[in-house]
Amino acid sequence: MRKLLLLLLVLLGVSSLQAQVLPSFSTADNPVWYHVQFKTGSNCLADQGRGNALKTATKANVDAQKWAFIGTKDNFVLLSKKGKRAPTLRLPTAGRYSAKLRHKA
Repeated sequence: MRKLLLLLLVLLGVSSLQAQVLPSFSTADNPVWYHVQFKTGSNCLADQGRGNALKTATKANVDAQKWAFIGTKDNFVLLSKKGKRAPTLRLPTAGRYSAKLRHKA
């Protein structure tokens, strides 16, 4: 569980050299899907299915790599298009790790 939380912090961390940009938050009527991609490289967060840990994978236009932010900036869950919720986490305000959120229409 610690490794998974560390992975999510790495993916969603904010670089101290960049301004923090909040994603659009989804509702049931208006889902907004993102790829959560490492800043360096092209790997994205991927839902590996029920009972499996989240992993990184080569970027592809598949539901397993589409994520929605449900809630508000202070209280949200990350939900894959396949239906898996990522563990609860908080975005750091600074750090050496960062990720890009790629909007998927």
